[in-house]
Amino acid sequence: MKQKKLSSEQTREVSPEPEPERNKAPYKAALELELWKELEQEKFMKELDMKAEARMKQITIEWKKKEAEREEEARRQINEYNRLKEKMKLALKDLERRESHVLEEERKVYEYKHFYPTSILIW
Repeated sequence: MKQKKLSSEQTREVSPEPEPERNKAPYKAALELELWKELEQEKFMKELDMKAEARMKQITIEWKKKEAEREEEARRQINEYNRLKEKMKLALKDLERRESHVLEEERKVYEYKHFYPTSILIW
């Protein structure tokens, strides 16, 4: 069976051209939904970035505060160390002085015992 070719005028009459997809309501609704979705994603990402930035600022402030506290504690410990070091130096000097005094007294006792025999000592 042979098909008859129709002229362009006849085709228009027979089957009207379909309306482009872009003009149909479902396509428009899908496009609007997709645009809304993209805008919402952008808003969400901006909010997320703002929250992340705010949290980073908060963490930075807390870190600086703790760092200052650690530095202050380190200064206190160093001052305490230096104070105790000086106290130990004074105690060492005092012990050296006492040792010198004890050695001097022992020398005197030794000399006294050797220069004065025990037979002479009568009390």
